[in-house]
Amino acid sequence: MSDRGLSDVKGVSEEDQKMIQNIESMMGPEPEDMGFMKNAFWGRLREELIFPYPREGDEEREKCDALLEELEEYLEHEHPRVEIDQEQYIPEWVIDRLFDMGVMGMIIPEEYGGLGLGVTSYNRVLELIGRYCASTAVLVSAHQSIGCKAIVLFGTEEQKEEYLHTAAQEELSAFCLSEPNVGSDAAAQESFSVRTEAGDYILNGEKKWSTSGAMSQVFTVMCKNMVPDPETGELEQQGVNALIVTPDMEGVE
Repeated sequence: MSDRGLSDVKGVSEEDQKMIQNIESMMGPEPEDMGFMKNAFWGRLREELIFPYPREGDEEREKCDALLEELEEYLEHEHPRVEIDQEQYIPEWVIDRLFDMGVMGMIIPEEYGGLGLGVTSYNRVLELIGRYCASTAVLVSAHQSIGCKAIVLFGTEEQKEEYLHTAAQEELSAFCLSEPNVGSDAAAQESFSVRTEAGDYILNGEKKWSTSGAMSQVFTVMCKNMVPDPETGELEQQGVNALIVTPDMEGVE
């Protein structure tokens, strides 16, 4: 692959050059340094990244089997799947029950109150829930796949201690990317954050279509990272931020 990037193309305006540079920074390193899906977009299939398929260890399989047995008993005899479809609403008692069984904290490490299951066990559970109620499967997945996943993967120890215990045991989380004017186009989002001298962030913007957003107590909010130009003082974009936001923060509506 050539070392030349899009920003090397001649005859491009300064404004377009900045936009291209922002896009290239979001694209990240070259494909050989990225994961399977990123390589697939580049037309490369790195089978060594997905095979052999990850398998559960004996201890994890036993834990997952026990969870599946309890969960299927609940789904078969108690879960109001017809009511959920008719009312287009998942009752709070259902969510509480899922938390009590450990379903909502499957992928959260045990030291933060979760079950610490791997991706194979996680998908076994989602497959079972989806057989009975697709809406509930989406709720469970959104909470763990995107809602609090960034904190699990990239959060500081302080952030994990503060947010993961409740995410595993009692409170929903949501992922906020989509916006009214741009949908899920991360590069075109209008929300932006500016870091203050004190080290805090001021976040401005509007999000929409955030699964479980109205019921969640912690949000992972995507936004443009704006920094002042050292010469002009004008704000310029430098990459994208993922900020932790809670409903009780000033300005959240």
